[in-house]
This record gives sequence, structure tokens and C-alpha cells, in this order.
Amino acid sequence: MLPYVEALAIQPAFEAEFPKDRFDQIHSVSGKPILICDFAIRFKDRDKDISSWKFEPDSIAAGKAYDQYLRDALATGYVIGSFWCNPVDTSKGFDKPGVKQGFFGDGLSPRPGLHKSVLDLNRHISQTTPNR
Repeated sequence: MLPYVEALAIQPAFEAEFPKDRFDQIHSVSGKPILICDFAIRFKDRDKDISSWKFEPDSIAAGKAYDQYLRDALATGYVIGSFWCNPVDTSKGFDKPGVKQGFFGDGLSPRPGLHKSVLDLNRHISQTTPNR
């Protein structure tokens, strides 16, 4: 398929550190740019049932981890972008218990720390991306 695709879309595990070695390997084999899709850093959120391999203690820590993850990813030169998994909280689906955390809190309110980190990251991306 590689000769016919322009880029690869990868949904990595929800973990706070960018797995550079694994991404390097994928890029080395494919030679294609990578879009990180359907990704989020999970965090403790009041009494919500958040299930994840490892989650951050709160939205502030999640925001800092997300910012660093994406800065590390974009520094590779082959990661071309990313998007957060859910805009708002939703159920897990497929009759699985728990909540998939959204980028926004109740009533589309900014989540403390997460919202600011993403705004700062977006400013960084705008400043470092060449105009075309």
C-alpha cells in the first residue's frame, strides 16, 4: 500500500511519554509522514470511571504531558500533526464501563491546565511552522 498513501495515521496508546523509538521504526520502514490520531492523555477526573494503562493525576498534569508529547513528536520532522480523541466526555461504547474524556469539561468548559497547555502548544506550532 505504501506507494499509494501520502501519510500514515497512527493511534498510539494513551501514555504520557512520546514513544520515539517506535515511531522512528515505523517512519524508517514507511518513509511516510505520520499523523497522530484519536489520541489523548487520560487523567483522574473527580468520580468518573477513567480506565487507562496509566493516567495523570489531574488535567493540569495531563496538559503538561500532552504539550511535551506533541513537542517531542513534532521535533522528529516526520510527525505532521495530532488531534485529541474526544471533544467532550462520552461513554466508552461497546457496553464497556467508564468514560472517554473529552478535551472540554462539563458544558464545554475549559479543563484546568489542559486547555492552557494546548493553547500554548498551538501558539508554538504557529510560530515554528513555515508559511506556505
